[in-house]
Amino acid sequence: MPDFPHDSATPEDRGPVRAALLYAVASTVVLGGFTAQAILASEMGWQRALVRAILDWGPWVLLAPLVFWLTARFPLAKGKWPASLAAHVAFSLLLTVAAEALVLGVFARVLPARYQPERPALREEAFPGGRPPLREGDARRPPPRPDARRPQTPGQPERGRGFLNSAALKMRFWLPLYWVLVSVRSFLLVSRSLRERERQALELHSRVAQAKLDALTLQLQPHFLFNTLNAIATLVHSDPDRADAMIGHLSLLLRRVLDEGGGGLVPLRSELELLRAYMAIEQTRFGERLRFEEDIAPACLDARIPVMILQPIAENAVRHGLEPLGKPGNLAVRAAREGDRLRVLIEDDGVGQAAHASPKGWGVGLTNATARLDAHFGEGSARLAVMDRPGGGTRVALDLPFQPNETPVK
Repeated sequence: MPDFPHDSATPEDRGPVRAALLYAVASTVVLGGFTAQAILASEMGWQRALVRAILDWGPWVLLAPLVFWLTARFPLAKGKWPASLAAHVAFSLLLTVAAEALVLGVFARVLPARYQPERPALREEAFPGGRPPLREGDARRPPPRPDARRPQTPGQPERGRGFLNSAALKMRFWLPLYWVLVSVRSFLLVSRSLRERERQALELHSRVAQAKLDALTLQLQPHFLFNTLNAIATLVHSDPDRADAMIGHLSLLLRRVLDEGGGGLVPLRSELELLRAYMAIEQTRFGERLRFEEDIAPACLDARIPVMILQPIAENAVRHGLEPLGKPGNLAVRAAREGDRLRVLIEDDGVGQAAHASPKGWGVGLTNATARLDAHFGEGSARLAVMDRPGGGTRVALDLPFQPNETPVK
């Protein structure tokens, strides 16, 4: 059966076409408005009024996209406006001359003779004979001699002076028009930037909310909670102190997962408390089969990282790396500062990546963590990498900008 035809263009493909259509409609509306204004103001025919509107505003219909591109290339933004302002002053003068060149070099060649643009008269053309009448006492003054060193090309100086004179006269309303276009484009750029920031903030809020749900569904799954409660029930009679400690760790873990608000950046110190509570519970469950160690540089304790980003990685390491190992295993977390970067490693000596490479396991958690890093620090500013650990196991490396906490926690 033959396939039905369908529109295969993506939104990105249709974007430029849609923008071009909108610009064509807007240009038609502007030219129509100025045509109507000319008809009402001078009672001229619609054809002459349309020609007048095209001669006055048609060049800028062609030049406006260039103005918009220049505004995006030289934005009047904080820290850039002095150089951009100087560039736009030069561009405004150049494009005004270019607009007049379009009028005389393009439009004038295609218009009928009766609609040709009127050039302002030069000073010599305003008087008979090319010179103003002599005033009293001027009769004794001899006429200026022609400069023999300058070649005389009939008509060229007059046309050049006429072109510059015409461009200079039109600058009084074409220069403001250039700056109006720059202002409109700058407003649109600022609006787009604000919308993008709002979108990123909403996306970050959504991801944080999803991270909290993931923390409940992936990290505190029913079997984990039931196993923890069973371990507590077993220890209540045989080892009340360990049972009491396990209850405290579980309480801290639940409280932090449920009550951690904002979903922003928290000190590494705070994240380590959550990680220790989780690992204490797992060590109670696995006993001597699970060992946990930390190697954290003191200078890193107040560095800010996304909330609830370490514990899910450790959860994956325990579930997918150490639990299937069948013998004692180690999980370590290390953090160090290297210049203006914070580097955090979570590594285990378990079964390795090949044994647990699953889109439902490491894939979802690490993809979510990478997206959260991009949302917090900007795309490409922070990195998360999963690699094989020398000697066996898996290593997850976080590399992000070092941002000290404003109010260090003691």
